[in-house]
Amino acid sequence: MPAMGVVVGLLLFVVALWWLRRLKQRDLAEVCAVLGLEPAPFQSTRGTSPEGFACVDHRLLHGTVSGHPAVLVSRGVRHPRASRLRRTGSEFTLLELTLPRAVATTLRVQPSGLLDVLEGALRGGADDRVPIEPAFDEAYVVHSDRPEAARTALNGPLQARLLAFRTAVAGSLPASLPGAMASGLQLGTFHVDGAVARYVVFGSPTRATAEHAKAAVPLLLALAEACR
Repeated sequence: MPAMGVVVGLLLFVVALWWLRRLKQRDLAEVCAVLGLEPAPFQSTRGTSPEGFACVDHRLLHGTVSGHPAVLVSRGVRHPRASRLRRTGSEFTLLELTLPRAVATTLRVQPSGLLDVLEGALRGGADDRVPIEPAFDEAYVVHSDRPEAARTALNGPLQARLLAFRTAVAGSLPASLPGAMASGLQLGTFHVDGAVARYVVFGSPTRATAEHAKAAVPLLLALAEACR
């Protein structure tokens, strides 16, 4: 009888894996429909994210978005102290667009919240933060290799668009510390570096994250244009 229990347990495990795989395939099909992408040859790359996390990027989809070559990447991140523990960490979805030419200013606009706190702890307060305006700094943390150029790029109208996007996605700025921590995971990070513009959103690739990323594309391209 114990042997029968082991067999039943293994069968349930196999069925669960099969079901999870079917769900994953359905999610990717929905992402393809939202963004107009198609499956890409699988490619996996290890490295370190801009926030300082050990990460593994899996290239899942490719195609064209808003006239730009695009890839969709699933990024698994781990705390450096847990780098040897498999399946430890969180998953992010990246939509990467290739620009016609490289930008002159590297710019990362990250929503204030949990990720910003973790990055500060991991990087030991790396001095690449750029203050913009008090109201804007409450909503976003800006990182750049050229502070003055970043301030010029993030002009009044672009700040207003970013604040409106935050309100549309995560609501008004939270008044409590727990609310501030949570809101940082509802928004994504805009990152323009070299000839790549990417939007990074917390969560696995699903219809919801794809629609979120798609809505961010016009703003992402506006930031890239401002950084040229």
